[in-house]
Amino acid sequence: MKTAKNIRAGIIGAGKVGTSLAAVLSDNRLLDWVFVRSDLPAKNIKDKTNFPIKFIQNFSQISGLPEIIFLTVSDNSIEQVAQSLSIYFEEDLRNHVIAHCSGSCSISVLETCKDLGAITAIAHPYQTFYLPSPALFDDIAWAVHSEGNIDNLKELIKKTGGKPFEINLNDDSTRGLYHASAVIASNYMNILINLAKSFADKINLPVDDFLIPILKTTLDNNIRTLKEDGEIPLTGPISRNDTQAVKLHLNSLNHEPFLKEPYKLLSSAAANVAFRNGIISEEIMTDFKKIFND
Repeated sequence: MKTAKNIRAGIIGAGKVGTSLAAVLSDNRLLDWVFVRSDLPAKNIKDKTNFPIKFIQNFSQISGLPEIIFLTVSDNSIEQVAQSLSIYFEEDLRNHVIAHCSGSCSISVLETCKDLGAITAIAHPYQTFYLPSPALFDDIAWAVHSEGNIDNLKELIKKTGGKPFEINLNDDSTRGLYHASAVIASNYMNILINLAKSFADKINLPVDDFLIPILKTTLDNNIRTLKEDGEIPLTGPISRNDTQAVKLHLNSLNHEPFLKEPYKLLSSAAANVAFRNGIISEEIMTDFKKIFND
């Protein structure tokens, strides 16, 4: 096996993940080329690194395949790109790692490459890439899965500052729960923050003075709890059995249906978590259910 210093990788796809990955691989001198369809994504990648990058727009521009090829295209394009690789390179794919970076797609979308002897894999960085940057790969976990030897892939991930974890992402249930956890930790947190801002905007609360400090404290509390495996840091009316406060909230939203419904759903979820964790009694849980069902 080659050392990580000598391993080379290519990237097909220059969206947010591909852009960030190209930059971090380039910074670590591990990048062979990036396949792009236009000059715009190429410019975006160039802006993220100080090192020159080879951009290609046709497979004929590839003189020799690198050890690893990452497919960072959209989920619904992975299988088509894998088929294109298979048609063009055929058995030249043998023993090369072809890895897609989707957290929700099965490894089976790479079957045409596997049939030609490629080592197919899933390599999903557990991170959000809203603002592409090579720094996003510092000290993050990657879920990796393959039926072949992917020691070189894992070494490459370590070289970028990541931590590879072998997870059976070919199991639909495992992959579903894995990806849902990432979506909740990132995307749905965004929705909650946006919802809080929508409430605050109704009465003109300054975001910098009100929302940002409490959001920082809440996130710090949860990170500390996760590290210490402590109890959920739940405060507020649900945790103190304050049904009157919840009724006040709901009454204030009688003319705001688009805010009231998510508030009821979130409050119901909070009550269920509080009950499961022994924070509220079954009797109080029943009282809350009556309020939410009214």
